[in-house]
Amino acid sequence: MNEHNILITGASGGIGRAIVQQLAQPNHRLFLQANRHFEELQRFSEKLRDQGTIIDPIAANLESYADQDYLIRFVKEKLTTSHQLTGIVLAAGVDLMSQAIKPLSFESKLEKIWKTDVLATVRLARELGFWIKESKSLFQERQTRPTFLFFGWDGVERGMEGETAQLYSLAKGAIVAFAKSFAQEMAQAARVLTISPGWIQTTWGQKASPAANQRALSESLAKRWGSPEEIASIVRFLLSDDSSFLNSQNIIVNGGFNYRAEN
Repeated sequence: MNEHNILITGASGGIGRAIVQQLAQPNHRLFLQANRHFEELQRFSEKLRDQGTIIDPIAANLESYADQDYLIRFVKEKLTTSHQLTGIVLAAGVDLMSQAIKPLSFESKLEKIWKTDVLATVRLARELGFWIKESKSLFQERQTRPTFLFFGWDGVERGMEGETAQLYSLAKGAIVAFAKSFAQEMAQAARVLTISPGWIQTTWGQKASPAANQRALSESLAKRWGSPEEIASIVRFLLSDDSSFLNSQNIIVNGGFNYRAEN
């Protein structure tokens, strides 16, 4: 990859952090958003700076319009007109299985996931998309246009029982649908892609119950969990010149779903 300026939201989490590690290169500048784990992200960022990557950590609660505006303004002010964003990875999302969120009511969880996973993601994409379209002439000599990368969920199309699945289906289904229309809007200025992971062994997966673990193994044709690093490798490819002919696609990463699985 040539020089890139990339925004990554949700940069402190399992998949987000793995993406940061994949994209941390001497010729890259990374804008990293985090909220609850911002101090941890700052410590992590220092190690990446030692490797030559330019890192800008940004503390922002994406449930807040004011913080969203701050994030957008921060990125714009840091980049000159000749160094626009080349990648926007919108990976921030509510961890419904965290100890802080799990005890909440269905309605409270719905409000949180809607504000962060849907409203903030859509608003950030649109605001940054308008900015990129206004200066698209800067990218006419590039083989690869700026890339927006959204995150869906592989269960959106087939469905799954349970409260958590209902919430994820609603939020991630909305993002998958939005990305398709956003790709049409941005066609002349940027590419738009979605990744929909299946069972990925983040911190929650490492502590999953025997039943959840067995379900993860049985529902994938690969007979194993995916790793955050595997998702990050795909992100790196999708942001590179090697993927320049990919656009408006939802890429499902689950090892192949086993429709004969018995839960």
